[in-house]
Amino acid sequence: MEEKKSFKDFICSPLGKGAMIAVLYVVILGVFVLLLTSTYESSSGIPAVIMALCFGFFGWKSLNKIRPSLFLIMPVVGWLFYFAIKGLISVIIGMFIAPFVISRKVTETIQRNV
Repeated sequence: MEEKKSFKDFICSPLGKGAMIAVLYVVILGVFVLLLTSTYESSSGIPAVIMALCFGFFGWKSLNKIRPSLFLIMPVVGWLFYFAIKGLISVIIGMFIAPFVISRKVTETIQRNV
């Protein structure tokens, strides 16, 4: 009984939270890489599009957190370039941010239910 209590204490500690986030990050990133590599081997590109949208979502949210809140006045072409570049950067950043955010949410859920 003491082992179960000490494991629960570890899971609820900050060190346990960090360990769970690190392990889940590696697992989720591995799943993403496997899905993307299997997409290139098949003829369908739909999983890659879904993954890019997922990465773009998480990357866009993280870029909105670090962007200064100022209003830019640009012509329409400038806004098109702005959103195209921000979208591309969002997908690239999202490849690394998405596994972290997902693993953090899963870890918080596990800690809350233990």
